[in-house]
Amino acid sequence: MRKIKQSYFSNFRNMTSKLSKSSEAKKRKVTEENRTFIASWELDYVFTLSNDKPVCLICQHPISVLKKVNLQRHHTSMHDDFDKHYPIGTKVREDKVASLRQSLNGQQSLFR
Repeated sequence: MRKIKQSYFSNFRNMTSKLSKSSEAKKRKVTEENRTFIASWELDYVFTLSNDKPVCLICQHPISVLKKVNLQRHHTSMHDDFDKHYPIGTKVREDKVASLRQSLNGQQSLFR
């Protein structure tokens, strides 16, 4: 029984080492994925692009990887009440996003 267990674990170790070696060779880099910021995300998730990184206009928090899911997750978890006060597709929301964008640009111009 002991020999069976030992051979099972040695086979398992061999399989996992092969898997780890193959996954190392296929690692992708974020910079190679050619992700682009879509303009509609500014109104939908209240983000803008600053220095090639998406920045939340409400809290000025940068998101490291430019993916729709990451922007959506931040917006729904941190600023869920924003959609209640400024519904999507309304002029009020467009005006609020424009004012937030201007304030962010003003803050950034002070530090340049």
